[in-house]
Amino acid sequence: GGTPRPAAAAAAAGGGGGGGAGAGAAGKAAGGAGGTATPLAPFKLNPDDRSAQVAVSPNGLLAQCRQARSWGGVRSDTGVTGGRHYFECVMRDEGLCRIGWASSAASYDLGTDPHGYGFGGTGKKSNSRDFITYGEPFGKGDVIGCFLDMDGGSVSFSKNGKFYGEAFKLPDKHRGTMYAAICLKNAELEVNFGASPFA
Repeated sequence: GGTPRPAAAAAAAGGGGGGGAGAGAAGKAAGGAGGTATPLAPFKLNPDDRSAQVAVSPNGLLAQCRQARSWGGVRSDTGVTGGRHYFECVMRDEGLCRIGWASSAASYDLGTDPHGYGFGGTGKKSNSRDFITYGEPFGKGDVIGCFLDMDGGSVSFSKNGKFYGEAFKLPDKHRGTMYAAICLKNAELEVNFGASPFA
């Protein structure tokens, strides 16, 4: 894993600029119209913190797993320890994926143990292998927003700018360092940590 970083000053959401659908959802997740969430740029996917079946692009923003029967996962190269954070993922094909946040102790199969919190393409949130209907299913071309409020202790998601509300309350044990995390099955996913404008 990487070194934890404090929140930067840049705002990914809320009152000024942008104002796109994703920014609106990020504003809601961060506490309303005036809230802010910090983009994770220059974070990248970590080629040294992944399942063997996952390929990570040289720029660290694209992940691919061509296994049809098993999940492969990867975490970001840097974790966060406080503040409100946001990143987006775009499905590039018709495979399956789960997107969210995890500690360094989590399985790469996101949401199957107590240390990872995921939102999957089947429209389910998952933690500790408990898959519960949440939001809506997603697939190719959809933009999934992933929100983490370390101060308030919550994880939330959006799809194409539609905010689904709190998915998980973080227990105190996960108030340490959390990483952006994805897992895929026969899928390709592009990640935006804020180096490009959010959708």
